[in-house]
Amino acid sequence: MRGKQQFCSSLSRTILRAATAALAIATVFALTVVLTQSAQAQTFKVLHTFTGGADGGGPFAGLTIDRAGNLYGTAQYDGSYGNGTVFKLSHKGSGWVFTPLYSFQGPPDGATPQVAVVFGPDGSLYGTTYYGGLEDCWYGMEYCGTLFNLKPYPTACKAALCGWQETVLYRFMGGVNSASNPTGLTFDPAGNMYISAQGESREQQIVVKMAPSNGGWQETLSCAIGENGYISGVILDGAGNVYGVSSGGAYEQGYVFQLITLVQIKFSGSLTWTALDRFHGPSTPS
Repeated sequence: MRGKQQFCSSLSRTILRAATAALAIATVFALTVVLTQSAQAQTFKVLHTFTGGADGGGPFAGLTIDRAGNLYGTAQYDGSYGNGTVFKLSHKGSGWVFTPLYSFQGPPDGATPQVAVVFGPDGSLYGTTYYGGLEDCWYGMEYCGTLFNLKPYPTACKAALCGWQETVLYRFMGGVNSASNPTGLTFDPAGNMYISAQGESREQQIVVKMAPSNGGWQETLSCAIGENGYISGVILDGAGNVYGVSSGGAYEQGYVFQLITLVQIKFSGSLTWTALDRFHGPSTPS
């Protein structure tokens, strides 16, 4: 009887070790499959390398994607006139085709697009240039930037690479009556634009509201966010509150802000704004 118990106990241990080993092998196999799939999903692939020629150079901002999966972006330098480009990347087979949509010509057309283009309510592209625009800018000969629209030409293009038609919607002047050097751009449901820019001085960061007016656009809202910062754009929630981030702040490490009061006022007015959080940066050992 004792020998039988020992035999059963030994057999049970053997079966348990075998089952444990099988489970370990199965686990390793499953992890290998998952990790392999994950690694395959994260394969790095260069879609286009900028040459600094007609395609542009220095793509500083992010990309915008349309419903067909085409990508749109900006390069802040170079292009046909040396002032930056807007480009499109579209699928073709297993690869991508790069198409320069527009090359900025400099003042008064616009120069140095530093942020992404966005789709407006009409389905065309909107964006800003940091420089270019009016020569009599508040800051002298440096120009103050533009707000522009890009759309395909109304007639069919017969060339291999077709550009788009640019329209300058607004040229910023700077100073007490206008923003300058615009950066990020977003739309609200009513079709108004909210643009981050510089205020009365290069140190003052503001958010302006651009509203349609008599076939054009008018600056109708201003909120000074802070000094010595940089705002790359804002977003809106369903209630119409505006949120963004800025460098600078009490600890010089940046902060998150919210614009609370959104009312129709003149540009020289101001809005209420709240710093939601201030980044402290790395702690210093005591």
